[in-house]
Amino acid sequence: MLQSSNTVSHVMSTLRVFTSRKKNCYFIRVDKGPLLVRASFYYGNYDRKLSPPSFDLLIDGNHWTKVITSLDQLVYYEVVYVVESDATSICLAQTQPNQFPFISALEVRSLDPKMYNYVDPKYALFVRSRFAYGASATVRYITIDTLAIVVLVFFPFRVTFYHVVLTTCG
Repeated sequence: MLQSSNTVSHVMSTLRVFTSRKKNCYFIRVDKGPLLVRASFYYGNYDRKLSPPSFDLLIDGNHWTKVITSLDQLVYYEVVYVVESDATSICLAQTQPNQFPFISALEVRSLDPKMYNYVDPKYALFVRSRFAYGASATVRYITIDTLAIVVLVFFPFRVTFYHVVLTTCG
């Protein structure tokens, strides 16, 4: 199933802000094996300060990435890794004074063990971006796996220039 939209999802219209501690964590029970985790952030100037914060994102106590939010754009970080226990933790850590971590959505999905059987448990696969070349709107690809519904998000990308190269043989 494909869904397309020019607007930010209704899910992104709410968020949770962490103002009381330097590090705040979600502890989630999961099945051992490959796991997809997607953390999404939509600042949208919720605090009327015109100052999107940055902060750290940790997974199972390890630094995952530095989250750099945008004033009016959805930002997401996604990882596939192998969980060797029956739980995982995702934490948001404040790194700058008065820049409070927040999150709009946290998706955690166990994947079929055959889906990423080449992923070494010591390493993770980090998604940098997915592009829908030529699309004018965000495309969400939804597939039903044996263990979960998996949603992949592709962002529009338009090629604004190209070169035609002519060659001759001989």
